[in-house]
Amino acid sequence: MPLRRLPLLIPLALACALAPAQQFVGWGEIPPYLRDVPRGLSGVVQVAGSHYHTAALRRDGTVTVWGANAFGAATVPAGLGGVVQVATSLYQTLALKGDGTVVAWGADPGLQAPVPGGLRPVRQIAAGYYHDLAVQDNDTVVAWGNNATGQCNVPAGLPPVRSVSAGSYHSLALTKDGEVVAWGSNSRGQTVVPSIGRKAVQVAAGGLHSLALTDQGKVVAWGNNTDGQCNVPAGLEDVVQIAAGADHSLALKEDGTVVAWGRAPNGPAAVPANFRARQIAAGGNYSIGIQDSGVEVDRASGHSGHSGDSFIGRILLRDPAGPGGRTLSLVSPHDSVHLPEMVTVPAGALSATFPIATDEGFGDLLNLRLVGKEGAAERPTTFSLTGQTLTLTPSRTSIVGGSTQTVSLEMSLL
Repeated sequence: MPLRRLPLLIPLALACALAPAQQFVGWGEIPPYLRDVPRGLSGVVQVAGSHYHTAALRRDGTVTVWGANAFGAATVPAGLGGVVQVATSLYQTLALKGDGTVVAWGADPGLQAPVPGGLRPVRQIAAGYYHDLAVQDNDTVVAWGNNATGQCNVPAGLPPVRSVSAGSYHSLALTKDGEVVAWGSNSRGQTVVPSIGRKAVQVAAGGLHSLALTDQGKVVAWGNNTDGQCNVPAGLEDVVQIAAGADHSLALKEDGTVVAWGRAPNGPAAVPANFRARQIAAGGNYSIGIQDSGVEVDRASGHSGHSGDSFIGRILLRDPAGPGGRTLSLVSPHDSVHLPEMVTVPAGALSATFPIATDEGFGDLLNLRLVGKEGAAERPTTFSLTGQTLTLTPSRTSIVGGSTQTVSLEMSLL
């Protein structure tokens, strides 16, 4: 979630206490209370950053939160599990469970509201400063919390929605047709959506600016540009995820590299050298990137919804393959998803691609369990894709979609 400037300027790596094969890296203006990543934290599949606390979703569906504990935002409810997404506001943490229910803890009682009753099953959540958004299973949006600038006034007649993002005091929705709709504060033009020229596949709301990712892998930015957060770098393409902080913007490319622009401490020079991310998130004026070990569904550059769609998988290695190459076998327990039995990364190379074929039509949610085998070692992972956000969902077995676009999936061995 986007937040205001912080007084401390310290480039900081957050990975020290994690499992050796995993990198969890932060950079920018990181306040002291966010520097101490809990020991033993591993298997992280999604992170969400706020001004005062950070939330991490783990492969087993549990949530870890650290940082300042104002109003109890870092006190995870006992027994919470089965979580597939997390989101953070100033003083609150939200968790979306695999059964479509939303759990919230923390919150400033004078400005935020509890999760409303009567929600239909929810498939995606977002959190702003003091307001929250949810996309229900019927593609409608529900908003609650502070509404001082109309950020909770969901437009009447809003078309079916794929995903939402919450800025400080404004809201963005991405419709299933690829249209971007904005409402709430327009103090810096952040809700005046420009002509994007293509279908959008993702949106990100910052402090006073907004981002959209097009189906061609390009980024469009609008709103406040005081710190250059809307100056998208020339030639930026092949982007698969975007994130927006208070005064900076982030883009994750297909090859795992991260591009940043905006407020200087978070700019291009601040991105850790040789860091290849699987997922990115933006806090106030700091950034987080994660990557895990194993063979994983790592990223997607679009959506697929038709029988016979083809995917492109990719194995990524941290170090070049040795003499003779590096060979892995791939296994999918789903009869409708077909993978080659073996994939070899050539000697000296860092990656190899392979085809993934499907027999059935799918919609907006990808759940796929893949087992990568290298000798006797097995690396099973199960990931779910909602919009552009990948999380672990151990029980569902459907892919949901909408666009006719070919999807590109990243498989990582790190």
